[in-house]
Amino acid sequence: MMNTPVIPCVRQLACMFSCVLFLAAWGMPASGATVRLRITVVNPRETNQVADVRANLPARVGTNDVVSWGGLDWGYDTRNDIYYVHKKVELGPKEGRVFDIDIRDIWTIEPGEIDGINRHAGALVDKLRGAEVHATATELQKLIEKNLADILERQDKFAIGPGVEAIQHINAYETNLGMLRRVKRDVGMIENLVLGTGQDIGEMVGESKLLAKPERGEDSEPAEYKTAIMEFTVVNPSVSEKKQAVVRESLPEEVKIYDVLEAGELEVGADYNTGMCYVYKEGIDLAPGEKKTFRVTIRDKWDVNGPRVASLIASASNLLYRVEVRGRYKGVEEAISGVLGGLLEIRGEEGPTAVNDAYVAFFREQTARVDILEQKLRRVEAALRPIERKSKWGFAVQAPSKKTTWLIIYIVLGFLGFFSVLFFLRWYGKSKSEKLGL
Repeated sequence: MMNTPVIPCVRQLACMFSCVLFLAAWGMPASGATVRLRITVVNPRETNQVADVRANLPARVGTNDVVSWGGLDWGYDTRNDIYYVHKKVELGPKEGRVFDIDIRDIWTIEPGEIDGINRHAGALVDKLRGAEVHATATELQKLIEKNLADILERQDKFAIGPGVEAIQHINAYETNLGMLRRVKRDVGMIENLVLGTGQDIGEMVGESKLLAKPERGEDSEPAEYKTAIMEFTVVNPSVSEKKQAVVRESLPEEVKIYDVLEAGELEVGADYNTGMCYVYKEGIDLAPGEKKTFRVTIRDKWDVNGPRVASLIASASNLLYRVEVRGRYKGVEEAISGVLGGLLEIRGEEGPTAVNDAYVAFFREQTARVDILEQKLRRVEAALRPIERKSKWGFAVQAPSKKTTWLIIYIVLGFLGFFSVLFFLRWYGKSKSEKLGL
């Protein structure tokens, strides 16, 4: 393993425990690099205490990215859209515990991807040799090469290893990710230039910044939503004494007051500073060992992708047919087929049935994947425009140059002038009686 300096962050837990969290980068030759989240909990007192351990995972990290949970449980923060680890731990006097969560290094762009984009851009420019747009494509290619070189340089500089802190590694990735988006948009512009000449582009790699925001169905009518039930439970842990409990549970951010259809015994409120809604009830009497469960019926604002996926499948199928009849744009065909396959896979998924944090996390993640596929589909539609704009009767037709266009205009004007002169001479040479029509 490779040692790396760390960034410590200290906080107090319940005013009794100190919890130290930091990210440490480690190398694991057998399975690739990992980033370690280390949590240290210390009991400073002379008596046994129970610590409530909780720490957020870094942004972008999902459950599939965690190699080891370090003995902790995981949860999902619906408000902040991040995963976290947690557990109640009993500690003896002056005792400390360390928990290590190992996470795959998801903050690296594969060099093979960068090299592939570079080669793709070069191949596209070669297809445009002799075309008027070749100079434009060449300038874009130079910019692409420079930006990709910058990405590799920054990634090498802040790769996991001695002298590099984990936060530097992650920040470098975020910077590179933004630059890679710009690169793909430049590649998309070159791809459109090639398609405009009636040529295939091979694999579709580029993106477009002109695409509309994915339509998630936020404007759906209330009746179009399914209903879901959320359950909240309170328990009296005492086996001998009565207790009074209080329920105050925040609802996920998608849920507004008007989305709560039936709150049962609970009241519904809203925090107007944060916009978050919640359900609450005070003075709940509980007998020894008693447990009460409250059910709240709401509009299901998460399992909403069915109609949208069906519509996108229809659009993708139509696009695929329009490209296949031309029989010459295999790269575009493969891009559409990939989107169609992803949509069909999502349509066959079965998510959780109980409405809880895992339910919200699953369908939010599914919606994000649908967004990506919709953007790819819109990208293909944008790529088809130069093909269809320059096609006639099913054949690709090269648009005339500006010089040729003006030459055609001058020829037409010349013919019109020639026939006007002939008409005038013919009319002028007629006799008076011919002119009067006698």
